[in-house]
Amino acid sequence: MNSLAFLASVPVGWVRLALLAAVVLSLLACGADEPKPPPEELYQAVSVGSAFTCGLRLDGSVQCWGQDAAHEVKGLLNAPKEGTFVAVTSGYYGSCALRNDGRLKCWGRVDGGSKPFSRFSEVHLEDFDICAIRQDGRLKCWGRDLGGLSKVPDGTFVDVSSGWNYGCAIRPDGTLACWGNGASEEWGTPPSGVFRSVSAAGIGMCGLRPGGALECWAPAGKELLDHPPGEFMSISVGGMHGCGLRSDGRVECWGKDSRHGWASPPDLRFRAVHAGDFLTCGITLEYRIECWGKIEYGP
Repeated sequence: MNSLAFLASVPVGWVRLALLAAVVLSLLACGADEPKPPPEELYQAVSVGSAFTCGLRLDGSVQCWGQDAAHEVKGLLNAPKEGTFVAVTSGYYGSCALRNDGRLKCWGRVDGGSKPFSRFSEVHLEDFDICAIRQDGRLKCWGRDLGGLSKVPDGTFVDVSSGWNYGCAIRPDGTLACWGNGASEEWGTPPSGVFRSVSAAGIGMCGLRPGGALECWAPAGKELLDHPPGEFMSISVGGMHGCGLRSDGRVECWGKDSRHGWASPPDLRFRAVHAGDFLTCGITLEYRIECWGKIEYGP
């Protein structure tokens, strides 16, 4: 007699109910209609803000984690629910994401971030101001205009990054143009020659040469200047530290560390890395987000 036939022969009552529950559990254990867990979310990019983090999924959607009311600002985690995005950037008070058609969507407290200035190919939000490259290659910066960042140089550019009062952008020929109040300081004069990418700290800047060599310029005594030798695939600089991605996927960091360990990466292999003020996150080879530092600000 099978289990269902046996169950039908049992008198109605608590015994029959107990046996019914046991049969159902037995069927589930054998895999009959077993519910499957949701697929693990995978990410192509991550950006660290002040006390929160945002990730760009492989399907182009955005999700944020951390403190929703950091610095008495709400809505820091209110990533757009609809749309397909190709980039995300986070600053001190909010975030912006770039749609696949070049339009910009911002949330949190981003001054002027919701205005449709133009369509862009790249956007960078650092602290209080946004700097972006329009689809025609020209620069535009807006926000609180700390340190004169809105007075951008003329010409066309392929990469841009800005800090508290200083920005640098790369021309198509690889040379640098830097502006803002920091550019008038002795340390603000950029090195000569060509670069393939730049990344700004709060005060200071690092760039990658075409061959992958790292070069940083900042006020004397800044830990940012004590960077490791060798070649990197990409770099990202936070408030007091920087991290670079080696060709074998290892991440190496320099600058000021802390008991939280934001400059102490795990022994993993990564596709990308982004350094914030108190947290660093990377995209592993498996497209997962891994963070170190004040991990309560991350996923």
